[in-house]
Amino acid sequence: DSDSVGLTVNGAETSGKGFLSEVLLTAIFLMVILQVTKSKEFGSTTLVAIPLTLAVVHFAGIPFSGASVNPARSFGPALVSGENMDQIWIYLLAPLLGAVLGWVVHTVVVKGDLNLLDNVAAVRDELTGKTDAS
Repeated sequence: DSDSVGLTVNGAETSGKGFLSEVLLTAIFLMVILQVTKSKEFGSTTLVAIPLTLAVVHFAGIPFSGASVNPARSFGPALVSGENMDQIWIYLLAPLLGAVLGWVVHTVVVKGDLNLLDNVAAVRDELTGKTDAS
């Protein structure tokens, strides 16, 4: 029933706090994911690091935005219940910006790579199946 779904809809105390917390928490979560999955240093800790980080991100963000960190997690319940549709832009835009911010910070700070355009091209080539020889 849509009333029950409405109880799961995220809502920010203020738009500014909600937006900023969603961007920062998503960036932190993505940086952890990138670090533990792309680095050979962490080995089997990946299966612990990602869920623990997600739990910490949620505990930290609940007072400010409800800690969605996932557009689908917010959009579905808001659409079904009709609750907080005026704030849905926060939960659609902020995680996307947070993901980009997390990738940029990880690439520049952790990897020390300042050539972001080459990284974007490499990801595009990897996704489309292109290689250097093709």
